[in-house]
Amino acid sequence: CLMLCFLSIFTLCGCANIEYYRAVDATGIIVDKLVVTLDSQDINSKGLNYMYIRDEVVRDMTKFVNAVESWKSTAFEEYPNVNMAVNENEGIKVRYDETPKENKYSVTVEFANWTMFGLFYGITNMIGGEYQEFMTDVGPFISSIIDDVYTREDLNLFIYKTSKFDCNSIVSEIKDLELPNLDNVYNKYTNMTKLDIDDIEISQSFVYPDDRIYSNADVVEVLGGSTFLNWNLSNKDENFQMSIYKIAPKGISWYVLALIISAIVIIVLICIFRFKSSGKDEQKITRREVESNGKK
Repeated sequence: CLMLCFLSIFTLCGCANIEYYRAVDATGIIVDKLVVTLDSQDINSKGLNYMYIRDEVVRDMTKFVNAVESWKSTAFEEYPNVNMAVNENEGIKVRYDETPKENKYSVTVEFANWTMFGLFYGITNMIGGEYQEFMTDVGPFISSIIDDVYTREDLNLFIYKTSKFDCNSIVSEIKDLELPNLDNVYNKYTNMTKLDIDDIEISQSFVYPDDRIYSNADVVEVLGGSTFLNWNLSNKDENFQMSIYKIAPKGISWYVLALIISAIVIIVLICIFRFKSSGKDEQKITRREVESNGKK
């Protein structure tokens, strides 16, 4: 995923608000976006230099954008068709935006389709060719979905989790995260702020065009056929895994249950039939009863 909160260190007790999300729409477009909103007063109140930190944020975001553009122009020089799809047809677009009055800065990488996403993160294989991906994907789920790497987990006797995808959170990756054209960003910003990951509030979001998804997310919303998921990672350890899945019935279990119910129904019907039949048996009349009836 993008640079996956390479500035997450700034979510230190209100100094900044970090919003990272990965979204997939129904047409196959994938967007990775990171938004950093800095709180100048809070940063300065902690004895830090707001202007210096802001300039570093802008500089690193700009470096990232330039690195992506440079990679796009050189990675596929030997493959004209791919090069055209990536560049001229805007298969991969990257941009930096800022709203200074709101102290808000963001980087967005947009992929026209799953193939472009795979090229960027080195998941797509080119027949008869090789290329260098821009970076390794450490974001939620898409790589596993493309590679069709899923598991199945029983919930109970009758249903199971199907198409179950697990993904490590950024908490397990952030300390070792390396980005092209940038140093280790975790070391850089922790040294700059003198604060560690324990002081950070981190969250990740994922949007997928399917309203039948279940997950272990802290917040789940379904809107317009898409599912919005958000995980608060601040209270979770490095081993925590985000998970999405669907639920499906176990065919054999339900078949056996249907047979059992059918057998029970048949037995009940037989018992009812026998009970009603026994009520129609002829009653025996004694000789005295016949003679007494004849005298009336």
